[in-house]
Amino acid sequence: MKNIKLVFLDIDGVLNSFDSDDERDFTPAGLSTKGIKWLEEIYEKTGAMIVISSTWRGAHSVDWFKGAFAAKGWFRPEIFGLTPKLPNTSFRGSEIEKYMRVLYDSEMVVDSYIIFDDGKDFFDYQPLIHIDGQKGIQRHHIDEALVILRKGEK
Repeated sequence: MKNIKLVFLDIDGVLNSFDSDDERDFTPAGLSTKGIKWLEEIYEKTGAMIVISSTWRGAHSVDWFKGAFAAKGWFRPEIFGLTPKLPNTSFRGSEIEKYMRVLYDSEMVVDSYIIFDDGKDFFDYQPLIHIDGQKGIQRHHIDEALVILRKGEK
């Protein structure tokens, strides 16, 4: 069994917001440079890899996201995968739950994870760090994520 940590990441409202440090648009240029650097910090401090749970996953591949993050300064981004789009539902909590079951079936154990999203369509037990979609990801969200992802570390 391999133990991992994950960050499930929405894009719109999290890295692409109205108050972003970068121009809001729906290309890599619209992603928050500061937000990408903070995600890199999470990876460096915890080893948590990114799983894209955004609707953007329907139009883009893992390689596209790696290129977009690299264009914003994280040159070797640890993007682990994309959550599945489930038939007959758009409930993100179910998509993340399905992704976690697939990992478990492939003998990977998720030690801890967090969800960055500006929506609230998650199960109560899922560790959502809710982002104000107007403001996007902020420093205090990163600090909260680090606490959750480091739980149980010695």
